[in-house]
Amino acid sequence: MQIKNYSLNRESMKQLIKRLGFVFLLTVVAVFFSEKAYWYPTGFAIFELWIFYSVPIFACLWAIDYFKVNNFPTLILIASLYAFLVEGVITPVIFEGGLFDPIMPAYFIGWHGILAIVLGWFWFRKWLIDTQPIRLIGGAVGFGLLWGAWSISYWLPEYQVEYADSIGPLGSVGPFWQVEEFGMYAFFFTGIMILSHLLLGLGGWQSLFKPSKFERWIIVILLLFFFGTLSFPGAPFGILKLAVMLTAVFIPLYQHRKRSRDETLLQQLDQPIYKSRLWYLFLMPLVATAVYALALPIQGDYETLLFVSELVTLFQAALGAGLFIWALFKTIAPSKTIEVVELVN
Repeated sequence: MQIKNYSLNRESMKQLIKRLGFVFLLTVVAVFFSEKAYWYPTGFAIFELWIFYSVPIFACLWAIDYFKVNNFPTLILIASLYAFLVEGVITPVIFEGGLFDPIMPAYFIGWHGILAIVLGWFWFRKWLIDTQPIRLIGGAVGFGLLWGAWSISYWLPEYQVEYADSIGPLGSVGPFWQVEEFGMYAFFFTGIMILSHLLLGLGGWQSLFKPSKFERWIIVILLLFFFGTLSFPGAPFGILKLAVMLTAVFIPLYQHRKRSRDETLLQQLDQPIYKSRLWYLFLMPLVATAVYALALPIQGDYETLLFVSELVTLFQAALGAGLFIWALFKTIAPSKTIEVVELVN
């Protein structure tokens, strides 16, 4: 009997290590798209972000498995959950517009949710599995263009003051880095993200994510602790807005769970990837650096920089709002057109 118990404990520990490894690898991908490809003046600091963001990622994976998420509308809801946890639990930024402001939630869905969850580890994983590489190349180039345009917004005078202590790899002070410095930064973090996708393709991917009761309690306690210490003090009434946002996510997911009988997207994406195509992802920093360099002539043009910055923000907010409303409608009132084939083909 003792040998049997030891065997069971050993197997449980093995599964726990695999789950945590899976969480960490997806966290690396998500942090790249959520923060490092956006917030380059913060430099090469990374470990704290990996630690904090691993908790929302764990919660999202748990939700994917529990609610049997297997189509694009429910994936959008998971992406929204990630955005709300990052900016409403780890930080109170989502509450800055007030309790009734819909812009900030929409903006963060379009930023954190769509970029990190939908593009970063879902679509890129899917395109690495796909037999045709054209979508992977197009996605990498498209994100590179967005990344470059996003980065030059830090040339605005207000950011020069806010990030006056930022130091580039070659010694530039402030957020206006030399092209070589921005390129070094972009390729370095892209390389880490690619390594994560490689490890996921070498056995790190998990088709099931069923945390133990103890793990679930730990995640809930950590989320409550983060909210109570990091978010609540800065926005006490934000708990009301957070409750509404989470309800808007969980109710349709619960309805989906009751009728879903298909494999989750974790199971659908548990396929071999074309590892040689990971090199295509370096198109992202290459294009971003090219945009950064080509934009140098407008460095001192405040109106143009402001227009680019506001355009990117408006695009993300509109994308987030549109996809979230669409996902709610499609999940609450599903049609026959929403099938698993949306994720596979």
